[in-house]
Amino acid sequence: RTMGAWDLELRRCVPDLEGRVQGMNLRLQGQRQTIHALEKRNADLTTLVSARDMTVEALGRKVAELGRRLKLAQAGLGDADGDPNPNDPSAAPQSKSLGAILATHRRAEAELKERVAELEAAVRQLREKETRARGVAATFRSHAAELKKKLNDAVATKDQGSKNAAHQRARAESIRSAAAASER
Repeated sequence: RTMGAWDLELRRCVPDLEGRVQGMNLRLQGQRQTIHALEKRNADLTTLVSARDMTVEALGRKVAELGRRLKLAQAGLGDADGDPNPNDPSAAPQSKSLGAILATHRRAEAELKERVAELEAAVRQLREKETRARGVAATFRSHAAELKKKLNDAVATKDQGSKNAAHQRARAESIRSAAAASER
């Protein structure tokens, strides 16, 4: 190929490569925004986890209190509400049965386990999404770096081609001048 053909091809390739790099940069920026959104979601979920932990602790205390009341009731030391022994004539009548306390205890325990499972699933899902997004962002960064390298190589080749063309023109001019001088 002639230098002019190389120059034309390079002039055609460079804008295409620049456009591709710009497109990759836009995609990379989109991925950064996605990662930022995921990090915000992660922070929100961490806050939610803390709130759930407090709820879990509160439910745990409630379960422990219900267990304590149940033991007292079983031992005959108090009723299901933790009040003094119901056999004491001065004590108020029982408002809750032992079965109701057990049912409440089981419901609270089941609810606690269900909430913990939901929370663990949400955190696991978020971590998976974050890992995927980081992988995609790394791939885009790698592609952008490759395209920038290709663009730089193409620009360097174009510059070298321009230098070679200028050298060839100067040489041709020198030959023409020498030929014109020898004809005189």
